[in-house]
Amino acid sequence: MGGSKFVPAMKKLQCTMGAIQPPLMLLMDHGVYSGPDGQPLANVNDHIPLMNMLTFGMCKKTLCPCVPVTPMAWMMGERKYVLDGAPVLTYDSRLVCML
Repeated sequence: MGGSKFVPAMKKLQCTMGAIQPPLMLLMDHGVYSGPDGQPLANVNDHIPLMNMLTFGMCKKTLCPCVPVTPMAWMMGERKYVLDGAPVLTYDSRLVCML
């Protein structure tokens, strides 16, 4: 599995309504690593609020501190490569916040 399109742990996340970019945190190492730092890669199931992603600061939509509401997995994972039974996360992947 190669290429720079796969998202490793600690990469900055971005929310269109958030004020800051927290890093992607992995609760579980999926056993595949990438990059010069050898960070573990994420899969589409790494979407748990306040565990895989911390707050994005102030939410522009609610005008309150952000607490992500992401009950569904990331969309547009790379289905050709599977980590722990789920597609690998890519830089094209998107996550819907219910707020």
